[in-house]
Amino acid sequence: MSNSLSIRDLTVSYHAEPVLFDIDLDLPAGKLCAIVGPNGAGKSTLIRTILGLQKPSAGTISILNTPNPEGIKSLGYVPQRSSVDWDFPTDVAEVVLMGTYRSLGWFKRPGKAEHDRAQAALEAVRMQDFAHRQISELSGGQQQRVFLARALAQNAPVTLMDEPFAGIDAASEQQIFEVLQSMRSAGKTAIVVHHDLETVGQYFDHITLLNRKIIASGPTAGIFTPELLAQTYGFAGVLKP
Repeated sequence: MSNSLSIRDLTVSYHAEPVLFDIDLDLPAGKLCAIVGPNGAGKSTLIRTILGLQKPSAGTISILNTPNPEGIKSLGYVPQRSSVDWDFPTDVAEVVLMGTYRSLGWFKRPGKAEHDRAQAALEAVRMQDFAHRQISELSGGQQQRVFLARALAQNAPVTLMDEPFAGIDAASEQQIFEVLQSMRSAGKTAIVVHHDLETVGQYFDHITLLNRKIIASGPTAGIFTPELLAQTYGFAGVLKP
C-alpha cells in the first residue's frame, strides 16, 4: 500500500527546546488516520510542520512520495476552530470558494466550475441553506462544517484536520464523520488530530500515538490498547474496559 505521508528523522524545536524529536512516520493512503496524544504532545506542531508553517530543525517530509515543499500542494487543511477569526466580515459561500483559489493561480477569478465545486462542497456538509449567512452568526458545529467544506472544495488527495470534532454538537459530529467516510470511499486520505478516545475505534482505520515522539503507529485494532495508551498518556486507566 502506498503512503500518503512519510516522515524521517524529524525534529522540531521552539527556542532551541525540542518539541518533537526523532519522528519516523508512515501513514497509508486512502485511510482515515488519527493522531492522538495528551495536551502538549506536539500534535498541532506536527500538523503545522507538515503544512510548512513551522520549520523543522532536522528531517524530511514527503506527501504522496513528493518531498516538501512541493508535496504541500497535495494538502488540504481544516484548522482548529479556535485559531480562526470568526468576526472577519465574509459569508459562508465566500469562505468555501476560497478553497478553489489555489488551483486558479495568480490573477484569475473563480468561474462557474469553481462556484459549482464550492456549492457541491456545501451540499456535502449540508450547509447550502446558509450560503449567504455571515460566518460569525453560525454555531460552533456549523462553523466547523464550513471549514470542512472549504477543504473539500480544494479537492486535495490528502487533508489535514486539527481537532475538527472539538466543541461541536452531535449532529455536526455525525455529519463530519459521514464526510470523512465519503472521502475514504473516494480514495482520499484524512489525517486528523483527535482528542476523544471513546470514538477513535469507531472513526479511524489507523492511529498514531504521539507524545513528543512516536509511541506507536499502525492499524487501530493493534495500536489502540490500554498498554500503549498508558505509555502515551503517562498513566494507566486511560482506556476504559
